Amino acid sequence: MARLNILAKQHPQIFGMNSGCHVKLTRNQTEVFLVENSNFGQEQIEPLRRFLDPVETARSQRFRFRGDHDSFVIVHGLLRLILSYQLGISPREVKLDYNKYGKPLLSGKQNKIRFSLSHSCGISALAFSLGYKIGVDVEYMNSDFKYGEVSEQFFTSEENSFINAGTEGASDRFYRLWTRKEALLKAIGTGLSGKLDVDVLQDIRTIEPDFESKSISGPDRYILSSTLFENDYMVSLASGDGLAGIRLHLPSGLTTKLT
Repeated sequence: MARLNILAKQHPQIFGMNSGCHVKLTRNQTEVFLVENSNFGQEQIEPLRRFLDPVETARSQRFRFRGDHDSFVIVHGLLRLILSYQLGISPREVKLDYNKYGKPLLSGKQNKIRFSLSHSCGISALAFSLGYKIGVDVEYMNSDFKYGEVSEQFFTSEENSFINAGTEGASDRFYRLWTRKEALLKAIGTGLSGKLDVDVLQDIRTIEPDFESKSISGPDRYILSSTLFENDYMVSLASGDGLAGIRLHLPSGLTTKLT
């Protein structure tokens, strides 16, 4: 609690928002935070920018558009701020490694905390757990997007049958499966370099340890959960089997269960 009070005094412009900094992680519980980037002005973004390490700073500077740059700074700055509270260190002291697919991980003995990040069209998602691999994905559901080619190329025949079961809700069903695929591949550790045709129709998915010969270790079973946010975004989470519950923290400050 002392560490939280210090951070709150140092960064009152961030702690006054629903940033997830006040939530202490517990075993068997996943915390997922949705952040509305438009709620962050430059007075909040600037201290978050100072938390980034040189690698993250260089990545942020590659974005051509200010909105994309700010989204990156917000989600990665908040990641460091939340992890710093959990670990009892300063945000700049948080050390990250990356696996060969580019997935960020906490270094050394800190790595019991697992996390995943995603952002899409003004909404960022951050997910955290203790000891269980997780992956989160959020996507803006563009009603004009022609998803047929994507689903035919990367989805199984059963998944395509599910999407095309009727015209009403077909777009929602596509985004439900697409975000589940991304979330699962993030949890496994391969990201989009993995097999996009992995079947995600069922809420429980068993993955062999040598999935796509990547030799990724971890739980054999993942639980897949999805929900709509403001009817415009699909949010999906893949979590290691054994987690007791998933709490979804909304930008409004409300908390709900993700099932």
